[in-house]
Amino acid sequence: MMKLKRKSWLLVLSLSLSYSSATFAFSLGELFGFGSDSSSEKKSQHNEAKAEQSPEAMQSQLQQIDQEILILRAELAIKNGDIKSLRQYVEQLENAGVLPIYEARVEQLKRYLKREKGMPSLFEFLGLQGSSFEFDLQNPDATIALVLPMSGDYRRAGSRILQGMEQALQRLGYKGQLVRFDTEEYGSLFSLWERLKHYQPDLIIGPLKKLNIEAWHDLQTGIPTLYLNDAPLHYFSNEKSLSPGRSGGLSKLVNHIHENFHRGALMLVKDGDKAMGLVDEFAVLNAQSANPVPFDTQIVEKSLDDSIEEGLGIRESKTRAAVLRKQIRRSIEYVPRSRKDFDVVVSLLPSKDAVQVSPFLDLYQLSDTRHLWFSPQAPKLTDLSLYQTSWQKTYAFLPTYLYDAYQQSVNFRPEAETGIFYALGTAAIEILTLSERFDQQNWLINTSVGQVETRLSGQFYLLPSVYLLDAAKVTPVVTD
Repeated sequence: MMKLKRKSWLLVLSLSLSYSSATFAFSLGELFGFGSDSSSEKKSQHNEAKAEQSPEAMQSQLQQIDQEILILRAELAIKNGDIKSLRQYVEQLENAGVLPIYEARVEQLKRYLKREKGMPSLFEFLGLQGSSFEFDLQNPDATIALVLPMSGDYRRAGSRILQGMEQALQRLGYKGQLVRFDTEEYGSLFSLWERLKHYQPDLIIGPLKKLNIEAWHDLQTGIPTLYLNDAPLHYFSNEKSLSPGRSGGLSKLVNHIHENFHRGALMLVKDGDKAMGLVDEFAVLNAQSANPVPFDTQIVEKSLDDSIEEGLGIRESKTRAAVLRKQIRRSIEYVPRSRKDFDVVVSLLPSKDAVQVSPFLDLYQLSDTRHLWFSPQAPKLTDLSLYQTSWQKTYAFLPTYLYDAYQQSVNFRPEAETGIFYALGTAAIEILTLSERFDQQNWLINTSVGQVETRLSGQFYLLPSVYLLDAAKVTPVVTD
């Protein structure tokens, strides 16, 4: 029953959403939303026998789905800066009568609309432009202000970001001034800004934490600012964000599937907010393609083998054989048949589960079916080293820094724990060489730590790369 509802929900979502996906980029732990997904570790308890729903209950459920879709579309409109569509969705919700469970979210949408119709920003009021994001790294008189956590709980993250930035600036020959501000030393970001503005910076990089980004956005400085995380904001034209979120990297997975596979995809996923959120976003991105790839979702419950058998139709084949054997009352020899409408299986699973998928496909003579692994959490070095000899013919979407750390000697591998922040700092500086093109189109920038996807919304994402995990080796795969 749960699986049927899930497929119905994804079908409705795929057909209903037409705007760019809401890319809620997450960060490591509390920063980017990476880490363990507690909801997936706690098995929800379901009654096996349920009474038939009344027509009133079914109507209520449909109304709830309709309003959820409208709210999601409104949130996507915010991400894309489409205020006109946002206003239309809010009006539709109000006309339908907002359900109590959605009142808080709709009120938040209405507050956003009210703010957009309010007073002009501070830099507009003062006659400042704040209309573009441009910075010249070759200007010897330039000043870059770094607003990072250099103490407290996030000092290691801030330190590694700073290290990546300073080394990148040195390689690029930056001769200007670099000033640093520790966000943890100030009681408020307003007091930090009051001190920072006396340096008359040409560029601000940071903050890192989402709450600090929202507070900094409200200051409306008018200075080109590159945030180091994604926040649910409608950025001003002088603001951009760079994040290594899994949600942002999902677009690369979708593009890879569209370019290489045509029959269909089977998504293997464990029940949990993060993984299910990726499935929902996959549905949106896939639906926006000119030629969407058909896909089904199989929720992995108690047994991975049983779930794969069910998703591929093998269990149904076994059931038919058992029925035939019972009818003719004799043993039969047969090879279980699988569905032929899939040419790729995508594992949105932890490494301990994903590593078992390719051997299972070989067992049922499905070696031509490609296996892709996209971890719902940030992949770790142990995902590669612990299962080094177990990975078979798996195409994994991994951050470049993780591959680099894997290639290093064991003594240097501990740095991989903070490698994501070093990569973030490095990419933040390297993309500045093309800042004059930030507002032109959605495109890809190659950096030494991987590709960065830029979007007209101002949200930029450090993308993973594709690697083949097979025969105890990790091999880069050329995809571009």
